[in-house]
Amino acid sequence: MCSIDPSTQEMKSPPGFFAAAEAAGLPVLPMLHPAYLLRNPAAKADAWADLLALQQRLRTP
Repeated sequence: MCSIDPSTQEMKSPPGFFAAAEAAGLPVLPMLHPAYLLRNPAAKADAWADLLALQQRLRTP
């Protein structure tokens, strides 16, 4: 998550929203909705960075 503004960051992961899943050992990676990406093309770079982070996480044991 490179350069998205704080309001978008909060939209992706409200404080504590995914904490229960992470505490249970379930990996969580909130993503931006495709419609948001269509309306805000500049956010596509951040979405791509998230997908690359997911790819790296899946490759790492």
